[in-house]
Amino acid sequence: MTYDDVRGLMPVPPVPALSPVPHLRAGLQMTNMISGYSYGFELNANWNPLESLNFSASYSNLQIQVDDIPGFSSSQLAEFDGKTPTSLFTLSTNWALLDTLDLGMYLYGSSQLSYINDPVPSYLRCDLRAAWRPTANIELSLVGQNLFDSKHTEYPSASNLVNSTIPMSVYAGLTLNF
Repeated sequence: MTYDDVRGLMPVPPVPALSPVPHLRAGLQMTNMISGYSYGFELNANWNPLESLNFSASYSNLQIQVDDIPGFSSSQLAEFDGKTPTSLFTLSTNWALLDTLDLGMYLYGSSQLSYINDPVPSYLRCDLRAAWRPTANIELSLVGQNLFDSKHTEYPSASNLVNSTIPMSVYAGLTLNF
């Protein structure tokens, strides 16, 4: 996929200013001059060895390249490198033990992100879910999330103040269908 007119910051050449005191005025101008392309692939597989048992797997690979642009420094263009994971994978299984009881296991993995101020290491996350339906309209569930780590970051925030940190957690759910 090709991308044109992507927003970026272009340095403005310094210009002299006299008011309020003599100085040079410099800055950055928001422009839509960056271009580039991306390519990749995705693989998915599903297997149902039994009607009540399902296994799924997926893998995604994404590469993003930004074109050299006159007026933009290589450090500005490098801001686009490593901001999305190049590799993502998911493995999951869902098992309906009974008509009223389901178990699920979900394994997620991501490659590292290369943010200059706040790099995000690759991670592996495991979630487990058990659900019980005492009636056709009520489901009670218990979920364990991010069970391999006490916490991990998936993406840093734009301001680098509050990251999307996923803590280890356990929660219960109630679903009413009507």
